[in-house]
Amino acid sequence: MDGDLEQKVFIPLIPGYCIYTKLGETFFKFNLEWSTEQNKILYRWTDYASDSSFTNIRQTQIAYDLNNLRKYITNTPDIKYTGTISITFLLGFTCKSNVQSLRGFISHNNPTLFQMNGEFYHAEKKRDKLLKQVKRKSQEIQQDLYFDDLNNGRIIKDGLPISANGWQGSQIIQAMGVKLVESQNQINEIRNELKVTKKRLRRSLDTIHKLNNQLKSDSESSEDELEEDNVTSDTNESDTNSIIQNLIQKSKLGSTILISTDVFLQLISNQPCIICHDTNSSNRKFKIKTNGLGVQVDVKCRSCSNSTEYHNEQNGQDFSKCITGAGLIGGVNREELRSILAFLGITKQNGHQQYYNKQEEYFENLYQAADLSANNALREVCDYLQNKGQDLLEVSFDCAWSHVREASQASGEFIFNGELEDTLQDMNIGLY
Repeated sequence: MDGDLEQKVFIPLIPGYCIYTKLGETFFKFNLEWSTEQNKILYRWTDYASDSSFTNIRQTQIAYDLNNLRKYITNTPDIKYTGTISITFLLGFTCKSNVQSLRGFISHNNPTLFQMNGEFYHAEKKRDKLLKQVKRKSQEIQQDLYFDDLNNGRIIKDGLPISANGWQGSQIIQAMGVKLVESQNQINEIRNELKVTKKRLRRSLDTIHKLNNQLKSDSESSEDELEEDNVTSDTNESDTNSIIQNLIQKSKLGSTILISTDVFLQLISNQPCIICHDTNSSNRKFKIKTNGLGVQVDVKCRSCSNSTEYHNEQNGQDFSKCITGAGLIGGVNREELRSILAFLGITKQNGHQQYYNKQEEYFENLYQAADLSANNALREVCDYLQNKGQDLLEVSFDCAWSHVREASQASGEFIFNGELEDTLQDMNIGLY
């Protein structure tokens, strides 16, 4: 049996085994004795009532089972016990330490006992399992192959190894024969599958060896071809770019042209996969992302799982920013510009916040350019006046809140920035 005491284990009963226990409030002693006449083990139980010293015997009996003990407990009023009454419980075999002690004592005197009984127990389990399967098989045979003909009441099964006189045996023997034939058929099928698998493995190994030899023979030439391919690909790419630039210059197309959405997507869908070169658009998965006027199309090939991105803008190009800049240059507000683009069919445009955020990117450069232009113009005017012999006076304007709000009480003064004798503060020297 299993050596793990947490599982079911084999525990032999030997004469002389004794255990003291308590059922309810009553003390009992249980021990095993051997009957030479009956050639079997007998159970002796002794009732000590409430004597915990186990000296005063109230009742004792010996029997081959526990039925008299059950009757005694039921008919004795002062024994208040309604729990389990079984050999395993009363002899203390539910306690792990008792089982360990008993098995250790027995294995010390007979080391091979548990191993032999373990094998016997497993054999019994297999036998019981086989008998259950055979019984189920017998019932299936009766249900499937029983003839209602009164002259032929036997069970007939196609494929049974029966003689000319018929199958001589019970229904279970018939079922065992059917089970044997089915097992043999399954074994033959498994053997055939193994043969086929071995052949496939041999073919695969031969193919692997051939490929390895071919790779070794082609390894030296592949490096040279790879260098040539790199040079050729770079040359082809440069030739393509030069052809495109020549076409743009000759046709005077400019850097950007308008294209229909249908044409743009049709060109993308007709592009072959760069890995497997599949041209069937139904074998692809498309995903479109938009950001203002920018469009990104992600194409995933279902055949080789390769992903490719297509854009309507080059790297570093932003159509949304160009449109906002065009509005600033042309003096067109956002709504007018949206109407112009919508009339052209460009309905997917950047939103209100994105439009003005794009314009903000221009303002800093515009401010710097305006300051530089005003400074240069002022210097040229001053140089011109000095050359004409006119005087210049450096002043600063009063930018108080009243001037900003264009209030009527604004003073309209400007302040002289130079230093005058006998004064320590700036003077208001003019009004307007």
